[in-house]
Amino acid sequence: MQLLKSIFCYPGFDNRFRFLVIIFSCHLIILASNSVLAQFVYSNIFILLCLALVIVLTTCRRLNDAQLKRIWSVGPASLFVIIGLITTITNDSNTNWLLILPIILSLLLMTYPSKAKTDYILGYSGPIDLSEFDYTRVNKQKRNQRIEPIIITDLQNPNTPIINANLNKQKLQSSETVLSKSLINSTTSKYDNNEQDIGVSIRLKLLSNKSIKLTLIILSLLIILTLTVSYLISSISNNYEEIEPTTKPKIEIMRTDRVSFPDNFSLLLSQHHGLIINWQADSSDNEKIWELQNAQGDKSCKEVTFNNGKKIRTTDVVAEDREQYFANFSPLDTESLLQEIAFRGYFTLCGYKFSLKGSQAILGKHIEYARIVAY
Repeated sequence: MQLLKSIFCYPGFDNRFRFLVIIFSCHLIILASNSVLAQFVYSNIFILLCLALVIVLTTCRRLNDAQLKRIWSVGPASLFVIIGLITTITNDSNTNWLLILPIILSLLLMTYPSKAKTDYILGYSGPIDLSEFDYTRVNKQKRNQRIEPIIITDLQNPNTPIINANLNKQKLQSSETVLSKSLINSTTSKYDNNEQDIGVSIRLKLLSNKSIKLTLIILSLLIILTLTVSYLISSISNNYEEIEPTTKPKIEIMRTDRVSFPDNFSLLLSQHHGLIINWQADSSDNEKIWELQNAQGDKSCKEVTFNNGKKIRTTDVVAEDREQYFANFSPLDTESLLQEIAFRGYFTLCGYKFSLKGSQAILGKHIEYARIVAY
């Protein structure tokens, strides 16, 4: 709990390592959130704002540690929010590349050494007590343990006891204190010197008067490259999604057993024994006149209606050679459809009325249809 409080602490200090860990963690969390909670935009925005608050606070503590102006704290968090909103609202994984930009801005603060004269616990120093995470606590507990006095008898004077427990305890504590302080100071100073040398040298190298133009050019090229890669990946993905439906193999319908009727229409059977009604109509520019699958097209073609009021749905109606209409029916309706054609007076389909005069005799002469019709 104390560790969590230290993340939301405002007046403390964060060294370079802790600042880097928090920044990278926030960016990883928003990437995971956009991936897992892609459908929950408002939840992602709430998480984004919470992470932005964490970035603002750790940036303020890093600025306190480096003794820099607080105005720096606005930069990384603002850029993080703007790009985070873009990636969340667009729900495009290719825009995640843009999160490199706030990371680069945050890394600039890594080049400034720690100037606060304070002791760090897990990279933090401030009003929140993190002493339970102090690795030297074990040594302190050992040093504070009570040592029972031991009475040693002098060999020459057996009746004279010598109490040297306090002396041994003082020697032990002083030796441990000197050793631990020397190790900690040497390690800390070595780390701080290396950290200062590396960070300052990088900053001076990149931001010196001679190199500032080159640095800006490299950053600009990096931003342009990131945006270009994101755009190319997005374009390739969109093109693939557009091409994919058209690559599906088209199922060819085989038409057999044509039989013609006096009122200028014909019946055919598909390879699955589904009935097909064919007639010549007005010229149409649309190949698909009606399709049951998406219920789009001419509503008058969605079913055939006989003079007794019975209606049977079509699966689709297509136009070939602009004038040849083909109305396809399910194989499940073939028997009932032929029964109606054989014994009814007329039917309407797509706004056209067709007479069924003499249909029973015509179907009876065709073996394939005659065996289906029940007389």
